[in-house]
Amino acid sequence: MASPSTPAHNRTGNVSAVPGPGTLRLVGGRSRCEGRVEMEQAGAWGTVCDDAWDLADADVVCRQLRCGRAVRIHGAAAFGRGSGPILRDEVGCEGHEERLSDCPAAPEHDCSHKEDAGVVCSEHQEWRLSGGRDGCAGRVEVFFRGTWSTVCDSTWYKLEASVLCRTLGCGEPLRQLSFGHTLPGRMLYQCESQQPSLAHCRWTYNKSAPCHQSQAVGVVCNADGGSLAAGVQSPLHVFLFVLCLVLAALLLLTVLAFTAALLRVRKMSAHAVSSLGLAAPVLVTHSAQSPDVPTGISNDYRDMPPSLPKGPDPPVTARPPAKDSDSDSDYEHYDFSSKPPVALSTFYSWPAPSCPPGGHAQDPTSSEGSDYDDIQGSAY
Repeated sequence: MASPSTPAHNRTGNVSAVPGPGTLRLVGGRSRCEGRVEMEQAGAWGTVCDDAWDLADADVVCRQLRCGRAVRIHGAAAFGRGSGPILRDEVGCEGHEERLSDCPAAPEHDCSHKEDAGVVCSEHQEWRLSGGRDGCAGRVEVFFRGTWSTVCDSTWYKLEASVLCRTLGCGEPLRQLSFGHTLPGRMLYQCESQQPSLAHCRWTYNKSAPCHQSQAVGVVCNADGGSLAAGVQSPLHVFLFVLCLVLAALLLLTVLAFTAALLRVRKMSAHAVSSLGLAAPVLVTHSAQSPDVPTGISNDYRDMPPSLPKGPDPPVTARPPAKDSDSDSDYEHYDFSSKPPVALSTFYSWPAPSCPPGGHAQDPTSSEGSDYDDIQGSAY
């Protein structure tokens, strides 16, 4: 078994310090081998300015903290701004020094804490749960010495899962999963008590015996575990909620705009109709008849056929002039005063002719001088 801690290390959370002259520590990182570089001088902790900060300077820091070598350097207070004095500026290590205090540096500085230097060492470990929906469920993977590796389930129990879930800000573990080893490296953890991270537990890297016939471990954490970090670790849910609100607002605005446009079009159409002088059809009732029409005559148009046959208009012929200017009728003038009225009937009962004085009645069946035959012939 190997452990990241030795008797020379003094750990407090994610802070690693080496006692002695020029004591160092890394603050604000996710493990003891990552963070903002701080030095102790005359009993006070101070920071290092990022002017001329390079990998050679960071290698000395990582080696002094027994964190391997430097893999990344950071400036501009990437791990947060420190406090206290700025103890080093324009550091110029060559890479073979044992302590940062052995490297030359400028006697005065022109920096502020927004330029604090930081480092990530090769022994830094960071973790993720791969394959889950929100980063709080999936296969356990650890980034160590520049590569991602799986974690063996040989010594993985609820305590190890609890340390990991809390480190990731995902509350407490709900259940354990099993996966296959598909990454080149394998890590084994064994915790004896609750720790700030798995890096503070006993660990073994790429040893075949402890991980023999093991599976890659997976964890499902309770993302709503009640911690502050658990609430922060659900950005996907927050994003989807905000996206739904935005889409709902856009849909509402679209409906309102469409309704307003429809009302505007209808108003413009009504205005155009009124400007062209088009009026709506007027229903004529009996009460609206012309005063020239007699009251006994109905003015009802319902007897008209629903449609008239289409065809060429008939020729217009002039009416013959009336014979009598005093009559407005199209028929011939007939003087009813000279002759008695005659009933217009097809069948007419003629009265028996009277005998003239001194004569005899004529037989109606005879054909001599019968006016009846003349009238009958004219009727047919």
